[in-house]
Amino acid sequence: GADPYDIRDIGPAFLYPPPALFVIEAFNVSESPDVRSLLFLGTNIAVILFILHSIHTHFGYSAREVWFWYPLVLFFAPFLATLHLGQINLITGLGIVLFFTAMLPWLAAMGLALAVITKITPVAFLFYSIVRRDRQTLLYTLLALGLVVAASLLRYGWPLHITYLDVFRDLLDVLPISQNSQSFVSKVWMVFQPSISPSIVQRVFLLYLGLLVLASGILAYRTGDSVPLFIVLGLAVAASPNVMWYHHFVFLLPPLLIWMAWQNLEMGLVLWVIAGLLVVQIDYYYLTTGFLSHLFVQFSILRVIIQQYSKLRVSEMARSVSAA
Repeated sequence: GADPYDIRDIGPAFLYPPPALFVIEAFNVSESPDVRSLLFLGTNIAVILFILHSIHTHFGYSAREVWFWYPLVLFFAPFLATLHLGQINLITGLGIVLFFTAMLPWLAAMGLALAVITKITPVAFLFYSIVRRDRQTLLYTLLALGLVVAASLLRYGWPLHITYLDVFRDLLDVLPISQNSQSFVSKVWMVFQPSISPSIVQRVFLLYLGLLVLASGILAYRTGDSVPLFIVLGLAVAASPNVMWYHHFVFLLPPLLIWMAWQNLEMGLVLWVIAGLLVVQIDYYYLTTGFLSHLFVQFSILRVIIQQYSKLRVSEMARSVSAA
């Protein structure tokens, strides 16, 4: 019955949208802290295993063919940090993966709605449906979001939702600069200490990411292959927040796994991803406190776009040869 937004300080504050409380309440089925902890751990481990299974079966791989994914993910430090800190990142990740793998539009829409109500930034994935001209999923997603917000209004009341608009506005203006903060802006300041305003760097960074996503969307439209656009969106959304912590790097896992599967587990790419995840694993503690991790993400986005462009060139050359 209390206002979850009474505390506004980054860290102890609850800063998610009000419908995310449905997810929080689902873990509050017992008064015993031990039972709640076991439920949380069991659910999140089951979710990450489901994510792995959904991705490799979607691309026609058996668990034996992608066996290395399992230790790579289960021993990934941001995944373990997510469990240790009691975060709901994997619930958001489940929604994103369900949106990508579900064959039924209404099920994909439910997945994206789940991701959006727990972490606003996945709303960017609507661009994926727009490029694919998937009107059904778009409409179902908007309907699902409308229904869950209506349910949230009935459950928690209007004042809480009005308060969240103020919380969200304030959150957009916060730019934590520290070793612990993992936002791109924070890492730029930790390494280079530039003289320009952090807010300007954040706006330029978001514009840059937006242009990359737009370029990927155009290439996806022209090649007829939308998978790389999903990968680019996943990586860009993961790296874009102005408030970002180490456990948020767990959002890199779905797009990177999908990337490997899309490229038929090509050895060079597999080694690139493993090396990149190793960088994320050790960079925060021993190297640049996170700047190298962001470089890995940015170079990965560029690499995917280059692959898209190469595919377009090959298809255009093939058409010109057949026409001749």
